[in-house]
Formats: sequence, C-alpha cells, structure tokens
Amino acid sequence: MKKLLVALVALSSLTAFAHEGDHKHMIRFTDFNGSNGFDSFNLDFSKTDGDSNTEDSETSSNNFNINYAYAINNMWQVGGTYRNETTTSGDAVTIGLSGYYNLDKKLVDTCYVGLHYDVMTASNDDKTTSIGVEYGHRFSVGEWMGLHLTYSPSINITQSTKVLDNDSAATYEDEVSTSLAWNFVKFDVLF
Repeated sequence: MKKLLVALVALSSLTAFAHEGDHKHMIRFTDFNGSNGFDSFNLDFSKTDGDSNTEDSETSSNNFNINYAYAINNMWQVGGTYRNETTTSGDAVTIGLSGYYNLDKKLVDTCYVGLHYDVMTASNDDKTTSIGVEYGHRFSVGEWMGLHLTYSPSINITQSTKVLDNDSAATYEDEVSTSLAWNFVKFDVLF
C-alpha cells in the first residue's frame, strides 16, 4: 500500500508539466473480475497460488483486457473492448462496444459517464451479455512524447445475463447477476 501511495504522489507531481492537447485516441488498461466488472490494473500470468507459492490448477490464469476509444469531439467518445481470459478450466473472449460522455467537454481533468455493452463467449459455448454504466473522473498525471497519462478512478454497475449452453431442456436456466465495482487503480493513455 505504501508503494502505491508513493507512486501516486510521484505521478501526480507531474501534472504541472501536462497540458490540454488535441488528443483523439484513448487506450485504457485494466483487469477484470469474474463478474465482468473492472477492479484493478493487473496483467496476471501467474501459475502459482500467492499464499503457498505452489501450482494451483484451479486459479492459474492469463488475463488481458484493453479498451480503445476515439474522440468524435471533446464531449463524445466511442470505442471497443477486447478481453481474453485463459484458465485451466477454459477460455473466454469478450468483445464489446463503449460510449463515453465527458461532462467538461474535454478529455482530461473531467468527469465522464460511460455505457458499455459486452458479449463474452466461453470455450464451453456459454454466452454472457453485459450492460454496464460507469461514472468516473480523469485526473491528468503527465505527458511524455505525445502520450498523455491520466489516472481515472470510476464506479461501475453491470447487469449480466449468462445463457448456459446445456443440452438438457429440463435444466436450462439463465443466470442473471448485478455487480458494483469501484475501479480505483485504472489509467488511460490519450494520444
């Protein structure tokens, strides 16, 4: 926790050198949890259990998530999402569409509202559809070589429907879930 605090203070000291440029592209790096909510920045390629340092086939995973958005103007952004999760129990790929409305009519140092529509297909042909609403704020961290880094914590509420691919009609049920996530470690890169 101390390292995170030191990193945030060091990064926030760079805001004196940042400026409002004509950025049109945004890439967001974040991790995701099992309920299709976002919770932290983490590209996890570990094959070990963190507590015992032993291989655990149930929790071994390779997760990757990237979001791209294009600014139509400084108020509206549209984009896409690609997520890939690989575990020993199977693979899941998510493709999605996103839209953002920037309240201050600029891309940095602004509050924003996002709407996300995602479809996840698992290796066993189960399909999960998610609709999420996100509210957050982008804080300018700094700019380097035309890349503008912003810290953008947000809160996200997601409604998911999982359609199970089950051959038996007697046991066929859809699973509906709602998740609320606070995304406190999330960064956007604008260029």
